[in-house]
Amino acid sequence: MDEEKLKKYVDQRNYYDQEGYKQSCRNRLRNLISKKMRTMMIGFLAEMEKCMGENWGHGQIDGECTDEQLDKKAIWKMCRNNVLDYGNKQIRAIEQELEDYIVELRKKQFLFRKNQTEET
Repeated sequence: MDEEKLKKYVDQRNYYDQEGYKQSCRNRLRNLISKKMRTMMIGFLAEMEKCMGENWGHGQIDGECTDEQLDKKAIWKMCRNNVLDYGNKQIRAIEQELEDYIVELRKKQFLFRKNQTEET
């Protein structure tokens, strides 16, 4: 293999190594953000159940709940599902948004650069 071909091969390998590193950084950040957002949503719902759950008989079986509690439980389930659906939708939007950035990890500090697309 002559020197020019070797240099071209090394340059190409370095490029793919860098692209792979950037992709792994983006994936790591995506996973960190998703996990923290999910933890936030679940924590919020758990706190609501802890503070206000007695209103809908949280922890009781349906047979022990009053009609008023059952009505409130139905409202709570709808609200809980809406919070989870909306939160998951926002997580997907963030994950998609990250695709527009070049992400590099440097000692627990993420550097973001907007991808530049070439116009022809």
